[in-house]
Amino acid sequence: MTELHLDCFSGIAGDMFLGALIDLGFPLGRLQSELMPMGLSDCYEISVRKVLRHGIAATDLRVKVHQPAGHRHYSEIRKRIETTSLPERVRMRSLAIFDALAEAESRVHEVPVDRVHFHEVGEVDAIVDIVGVCLGLEALQVDEVFGSEISVGSGFVNTAHGRLPVPAPATAYLLEGMPIRPGGVESEMVTPTGAALLRGLGVQFRSPRMQVKKVGYGAGDREQDAFPNLLRVWMGEGTPGVQNSLFELQCNLDDQTPEQVAFVVDRIRDLGVQEVFTTPVLMKKGRAGALLTVLVEESLVQRVESELFSQARTLGVRRHRVERTERFRRTDSVEFSDGSVRIKRSWGTDAPEVIKPEFEDCARLANRRGVPLWKIVQEVERKLEASDEGGSIESQK
Repeated sequence: MTELHLDCFSGIAGDMFLGALIDLGFPLGRLQSELMPMGLSDCYEISVRKVLRHGIAATDLRVKVHQPAGHRHYSEIRKRIETTSLPERVRMRSLAIFDALAEAESRVHEVPVDRVHFHEVGEVDAIVDIVGVCLGLEALQVDEVFGSEISVGSGFVNTAHGRLPVPAPATAYLLEGMPIRPGGVESEMVTPTGAALLRGLGVQFRSPRMQVKKVGYGAGDREQDAFPNLLRVWMGEGTPGVQNSLFELQCNLDDQTPEQVAFVVDRIRDLGVQEVFTTPVLMKKGRAGALLTVLVEESLVQRVESELFSQARTLGVRRHRVERTERFRRTDSVEFSDGSVRIKRSWGTDAPEVIKPEFEDCARLANRRGVPLWKIVQEVERKLEASDEGGSIESQK
């Protein structure tokens, strides 16, 4: 299984991501020809050049728009992608990314998703970046995308809505649940398009575990004095289905309410740990308590322990190394007229394939339609059966 790991030490933007894929070997000519079905070729020109950022050679990709295309609505972009002859996985990934953008803009402006128009991210260059990245992933046969902690910058950015704090509101919503690092420089290090790519592609955040085949660099459009403004990508063969070493951290909590414990769990989960859960336990003097368990990679152990001491007020954290076997994993999506549902697939280790619909996507469609969650899950099941997809479905009912 081919994996891609995004090293977001200088944030991420759509043109940086696409430039990095070209640096890995995605031909510019193929990008241009495969974008033709979008029907926008007369509106833009793509240029690519090699640049140096702090002495590191990288690919700098620019999209020059010949004339402003105005604000494109979500429904228009969905229809344009759905009716093209793009490869199926390219269409599914592209739609999932624009779905994520539409959901974030809907939350920011409190308007129905179908009435969302994208301003900056609806322009032709962003459409090229998003569909282009999906074409590049397909050309390089990338099955799964992983990522590092994301540098988001600080300060303010000028937008169609005026001067806004970094990260911009839609970007902040898109980054929910992802490990971020604010500060560093006063600049927008993560664009809405970059954040939507992370969200829509279902990027998982952990250290790379692969046999690296190639490394690529995509350049940002501004020089930075503090560090190179680059997105580094690692491509290689993943090694799930084998032993993986993690740390298990545990502490007992008996002086907090269930709501406070749930708050701590959410804070820990936002750090990008592998797993976090609680188990009911009986403490001394018959007090009800919770055993909080965290599975985490070594690089995050110190941060997690600090958060536990700060938020949970525990007096001690137990720590030991554990080994676990991981299955192969891939994220696809099922498309509906009003949105998409990501599908997590896992296989290997001599066990049947399991297909699990993404809960948040099912819940979003259920809320949008005003129907029970289980009805959305049934629709997903029927779609998969109609397409002759195998595997057992882990229900969200």
